[in-house]
Amino acid sequence: MQMKQFNLVSLLLSVCLVVCLTLWILSEYKNNAYEKYLSSEIVNQIVGITSSTSYSLGILEDVLKSGMLTIAQKDELALNFSEIVFDIQDVANFAQYIGELKDFNYNKITIVNSDYYHYFMNLEIPFDRDRIRLSTEQIEDMTKMKNQMKEYIEVIEDTLHFTAEVGTRGQSNQFFDYYAEEGITDNYWVDLLKGYEASTKWSNRIY
Repeated sequence: MQMKQFNLVSLLLSVCLVVCLTLWILSEYKNNAYEKYLSSEIVNQIVGITSSTSYSLGILEDVLKSGMLTIAQKDELALNFSEIVFDIQDVANFAQYIGELKDFNYNKITIVNSDYYHYFMNLEIPFDRDRIRLSTEQIEDMTKMKNQMKEYIEVIEDTLHFTAEVGTRGQSNQFFDYYAEEGITDNYWVDLLKGYEASTKWSNRIY
């Protein structure tokens, strides 16, 4: 009888151990899968921030060099600056949610880049033309934007292992593979936000 009870207890303990181990493995699998998903999302948003910055700088340099702004360039710049604003907000809010950047204030970044977005949204090009010649005031405004984008490019180059060429969109496969593997526990994305905030200058506002 005692032997039967002992066997029953041993069996129950073995079953409990298997169940606990299975639940632990499933929990770890879910946690790892969730972390990989979040890492991938962060990578995509960092690509949005950095590539919009790089692309904007390239366009602004071309515009200032030619002294002309086309409708396509105007629309691209408005889109890029809106992406910088929204991606910065998304990443910063996520960082604060998980306990990073508790005292971080991204208002300066969003205010300055929102100014740029509204600038191009409100800039009118006559319906019968596909471009305009820049006025002296417009050259001064876009020079401020260019200077701010250069500040951000310095942050990107100082923070990230892989960077795209100025004037191009997107990042290399190396970038995606490397930072997706590093995951959200690597502070590259936190450091990038801090760098953007520190390098955003009120003197580059245009309103």
